[in-house]
Amino acid sequence: GLRERMDGHETSLLQELNDAKKREEEMSKMVDIVTDHRDKGRAELEQSCGTIESLSRNNRNAQIQLGNLEEEAQKRRAEIDALKKARDRLIADTESLAGENGDLKVEVRERQLEIDTINKARDELAAKISSLTREKGDIQAEAKEREQEVDLVRSQSEEEAEVMEE
Repeated sequence: GLRERMDGHETSLLQELNDAKKREEEMSKMVDIVTDHRDKGRAELEQSCGTIESLSRNNRNAQIQLGNLEEEAQKRRAEIDALKKARDRLIADTESLAGENGDLKVEVRERQLEIDTINKARDELAAKISSLTREKGDIQAEAKEREQEVDLVRSQSEEEAEVMEE
């Protein structure tokens, strides 16, 4: 009976040993699977870290570019403000010149009226001068006639005086 018990116990131990080996193989497979998952997870983590690092670099570069663009936009705004002020000054100058132009037009009209008045007076004086020149000519002709008459009367008087002296 001891032998049988020993055999039964040995069989039972062998069975336990077999079961333990199976469990060890299963555990070994499980460890391999877990190790494989861990290695894949580590690789994915490293890849994610690389991606995060790359994205962080890109983000820093984008922040720098954004800063540069904001600085450029600030400069452009200042240029636009300066151009708006220059435009406003030009508009004011144009309005001022338009007012001066209106004043000058009024002054030109007034000067033209003065010129027209002067031209009319000149024409009237020219007509008067022409009339006076004609009158002068008439008076000179009449004076010449009278002078001739005086000469004639003088010469007649001298002749009569000579006749009388004789």
